[in-house]
Amino acid sequence: MASACVAEFKGELKTTQREVLDCLLAGMTWREAGEELGCASANIAYHVRQIRRRYQEWAEEPACMI
Repeated sequence: MASACVAEFKGELKTTQREVLDCLLAGMTWREAGEELGCASANIAYHVRQIRRRYQEWAEEPACMI
């Protein structure tokens, strides 16, 4: 069930946000994720804020059963 929730959440993210999330879930630091994706760690920080904001909204939706 947990992997289904993760997949559902990731499906609602923008492509770059999914790439950032995948890098971070793989254990990369923000700097390493930036190097992997060709951007600065400040850009990663921006995307992480967007991912967190979207997660908070998603987790409050009635369909989410976490």
